[in-house]
Amino acid sequence: MKGMLSKRRSMVVSWVFIFLLITTIVGTVFGNEKLPEVPIIKVTQAPIIDGKVDDQAWVEVACSYTGILSGWKNLWGDELITNQRVAYVGYDDQALYIAMTAFIEERLQLVKQSWDSDGMEVHLMVNDVYYQIGIHYDGDTMMGTSVPLYYLAETHVAENYWSVEVAIPWGELGVN
Repeated sequence: MKGMLSKRRSMVVSWVFIFLLITTIVGTVFGNEKLPEVPIIKVTQAPIIDGKVDDQAWVEVACSYTGILSGWKNLWGDELITNQRVAYVGYDDQALYIAMTAFIEERLQLVKQSWDSDGMEVHLMVNDVYYQIGIHYDGDTMMGTSVPLYYLAETHVAENYWSVEVAIPWGELGVN
């Protein structure tokens, strides 16, 4: 039974469209292009959700060559954004994990104003249910849909980057 649930979860994960739209003042990440389907791996150890993208889980994701998004573009999709980011996605039996590092020239550049801010948005479509959450660089969160979603999110701001980690329990997404 456990193997069957694991196989089912792996199948669900492989079909879940994870739309990471990381916004900046310039605009959305992918512009008018088709949003990517991101294949992800099962990590052997859950990351500690502290906002620092330095856990073994993220190294494992990076070394797998899947579950990584980079090369973010402006709203029109015609040029790379100024402050590039790298996003990571993985999972285990308990949760879906998402992390991002956004590179900046200095902390004073960070801007917060509703959805058009330095932050990360996560868009998920699971079994025809749409979820949207936003996490600002300072840790404040927003819900973009009326469907409630419990998740853990922490951010970390350093001199030349800020980072965020998110854990969304499978039960919250209706995945057993």
